[in-house]
Amino acid sequence: MIPVDLAVLDFSKAFDVVLHQKLQVKLLNIGIADKTVKWIFSWLQSRLLSVCVNNVKSATRHVTSGVPQGSVLGPLLFNVYINDMHSAVANSKLKLYADDSLLYKPITTPADSSLFQNDLDHLITWADSSQMKFNINKCEHMTVQRSTVNPLVFQYSMNNDPLQCVDKVLYLGVTIDNKLLFIQHIINICSKANKLLHMLMRCLKKAKSKTRAIAYKTVCRPILKFATHTWSSFKLKNINIIEGINRKAFR
Repeated sequence: MIPVDLAVLDFSKAFDVVLHQKLQVKLLNIGIADKTVKWIFSWLQSRLLSVCVNNVKSATRHVTSGVPQGSVLGPLLFNVYINDMHSAVANSKLKLYADDSLLYKPITTPADSSLFQNDLDHLITWADSSQMKFNINKCEHMTVQRSTVNPLVFQYSMNNDPLQCVDKVLYLGVTIDNKLLFIQHIINICSKANKLLHMLMRCLKKAKSKTRAIAYKTVCRPILKFATHTWSSFKLKNINIIEGINRKAFR
């Protein structure tokens, strides 16, 4: 397996710093009809903000940036705003899911590491031009390699601040380790599901078996099955850990 360097990138106040004027231009550039853009901005720009502390209220201000979190359109508009991040990356692969970004590249020579660093530098330039900012303290770097041969060591940085090198990262709810064994992910989900199972067993002690089964399938099983196509283990001992929770639930 060829070693792969990856960087999990985190934006500072991601949804709050989307500039409305830039977003409007980007919507038009991807072919959204002018009337649709005007409709979106009639909803987006008619927002007022004030702060009240100890019954003292500040002056009301118009909100000129950000997309409403918790709304249906919010994540979609944010995706449009950052979609041109790909144009900043020439040598690596970039995966975007809302404000979760992952940059990765196979590394076989020191030159590959330098190219990966160049893409990180270009992303900083892109962020500056979009008036966004990466939270360097939360950005992490990891080398994925299953072989026992020592990988190439390269200290990556963003804005001259070194990226923390880790042996596992959390991305889209899945804990990815540097050997792609997903052992820590299995431990995490089993621990969470087990705690919820004990809570259900206490709360539904006198409930019918059918009710307890429905509760388990609704509360615990989704945790164990989330993204299984990504991390499903081929090792029997890991499968047994997960199946142990299922057996406990249906005793």
